[in-house]
Amino acid sequence: MEAANAAVKQKKKNEYSKFVIVIISISFIQPEFFTQRTQGVLVYMVLLAISVLLLLFVSRTNLRITIFFALVALYMLYILLITLLNSGDAFRTAAHTLIPLAICLAYQEMIRNNARDFIAINATLFEILIYLNFMTILLFPDGILADSPIHLLGSKNHLIEIALLALTFSFARFYIDRKKAPVRPVILLLVSWLSVVLIGSATSIIVLSVVSLFLILMHKKKPWGINAYTGFVFSILFFVLIIVFRLYDRLAWFIEDVLNRNMTLTGRTPLWDTALDRIQSNFIFGHGYYGTDQWRLDFLRNSSAHNGYLDTLYIGGVILLVLLLSILLYTMYKMKEGKGSYLYNLCSVILLGYFIQWAPSFIRGYEMALFIGFLTICMGIKSLECAAQETEVDKLDFPEN
Repeated sequence: MEAANAAVKQKKKNEYSKFVIVIISISFIQPEFFTQRTQGVLVYMVLLAISVLLLLFVSRTNLRITIFFALVALYMLYILLITLLNSGDAFRTAAHTLIPLAICLAYQEMIRNNARDFIAINATLFEILIYLNFMTILLFPDGILADSPIHLLGSKNHLIEIALLALTFSFARFYIDRKKAPVRPVILLLVSWLSVVLIGSATSIIVLSVVSLFLILMHKKKPWGINAYTGFVFSILFFVLIIVFRLYDRLAWFIEDVLNRNMTLTGRTPLWDTALDRIQSNFIFGHGYYGTDQWRLDFLRNSSAHNGYLDTLYIGGVILLVLLLSILLYTMYKMKEGKGSYLYNLCSVILLGYFIQWAPSFIRGYEMALFIGFLTICMGIKSLECAAQETEVDKLDFPEN
């Protein structure tokens, strides 16, 4: 019986071969430089459709619809529904709805069936992506196109959102492969630092500073006092105290003297005030996503209210906020199954970075899709720990010379 079970497990793993994982993973790498035009979105939607069909063929009767996936589906489909009801940009919203669902399902199945190759392949792909983006920053300091100040991965605040996922894959690969020193993750971290400094993103520098500090403490095995809930609590306190109760007025000395910014925080505070005012007009259901006339009027052609919870309330009201909180709290609850492990600590650090990013910005569109991918990795900590244990067994069976 054990031999039969082992054969079935090996067969499933072979179906999720490196080739299959590469094809599926590449379809999810969509640099904003190419997707800012409708033609680019269409190309990637075709690639995405091919990958989903491949995923369904490989999984067949083994495909699992988990509680986490169901919550993500409800969240994304509600965005699409409320956008259609408010005459928003249906095409772009549909794309930004389907991509997170596909990533969630694909990451979930690849982690479950071949976690080691999934992490290794995506670590390499995202490293290449960060390095190519760094090259475009060096070659085109003002942006690749003359009329648009963006690089391969988009505008300056988008880089950190992708870099956080890249760091997750890279450090997870280091742990699973049982390497003696995190050489490649450290190189990736240094290149990420050079990139955010060159593009001059204050938010990204703050996020990367906090993440770097806790990564150092984690590897030095020093006390640090954070867990999966730390970033979540910070984001809630920031939203309530700074945005709702406007305590940023009392931080003028820090904002103007330390951060060298004006009291509008580069135009964010007027957007916060506008969003709080407009949210009240449809507090329960929201106004929809992308392209509505009211959106353009409210945010002066900005694509965001520059805070995660404000954007959520504006887009989908209390209903969408409840769905978002359900996804986050369920993820953090399931993460506790791996509490104390290297991967739990790693995911807690990266999650803190994402929540800091949420304070003055928002992980939206494609970045939201990658964030859902990150949460799916957090949900798969146990499978990844098993992959690390398999590596340990392999090294015992085949010791290095």
